[in-house]
Amino acid sequence: MEQLQTYFPKFQKSVSEAVDLSQNILLSENSPAKSEWLKKRRLQRTQLWNEFLVKTGTRTNAVNEDFTNEAKMMEKYYMDLEEKLKIADHKTKPINRTENGIGQSDKEVVNLDKVDIHPAATEEANSLDARHRDKAQFDHLNNEDVANSEIL
Repeated sequence: MEQLQTYFPKFQKSVSEAVDLSQNILLSENSPAKSEWLKKRRLQRTQLWNEFLVKTGTRTNAVNEDFTNEAKMMEKYYMDLEEKLKIADHKTKPINRTENGIGQSDKEVVNLDKVDIHPAATEEANSLDARHRDKAQFDHLNNEDVANSEIL
């Protein structure tokens, strides 16, 4: 009982302070100044978000444009290469084959200009060419790194 008499006044004082603080918080939450402040902060966040979206959209458009330009340059490169190959084919003699593949015969002349190549096959060949080129560049860089690390 002695402990209750000792600690009860301290406990009662703490509880009353907590009630007072809670009431002050409730009053400040409902005040017009607080509402205005919250509206201003919300408006600031909305403006920052819109600025972020504009900057991101600008960067995205720039990347898309760069990608499109690179794709067009690659397409032009391969079209030029294909054109050069067609010109080179005209300069070479046609391939002559017989039924068993031995000797030559005028009956079976294969003209490469008239061979119809499916577009998917061309895309796959271009893709393979790009992968081989990328692998060669990667291997070259790795060989340089190994050579540089051996020097150090």
